[in-house]
Amino acid sequence: MTDATRLTQMLNDLRLPTIKAVWSCFADQADQEDWPALAPLAEDEFAECARRRLERLIHHATLFELNVDSYRHRTAMENKLSRGRPSMRATLKTSHPVSLRETVDALQTRTSPPRACWLR
Repeated sequence: MTDATRLTQMLNDLRLPTIKAVWSCFADQADQEDWPALAPLAEDEFAECARRRLERLIHHATLFELNVDSYRHRTAMENKLSRGRPSMRATLKTSHPVSLRETVDALQTRTSPPRACWLR
């Protein structure tokens, strides 16, 4: 048995159809360009295996259509239809506009560092 037929049989036994189909082409190119043929063969096999796996999963997938009212959908629609932001996130309105100077003065006279509200 020649090396080519033995390699073909081994690839068949290992269930590597992509490498089996293209190994001779890659081997010739590897000889001409002085690079190892194993890496591109493995990359091709991996890509083909991933493609076949995806096709198989899509083919056997069972997708259900949900026509029931869900809590998340109902809450999202209520929030979308309600006016403004929820009260817990509303911006406070002041009775008079505060100038930039007053804000800077208030921040400079503060003795404790400002509380990081996002760390609560």
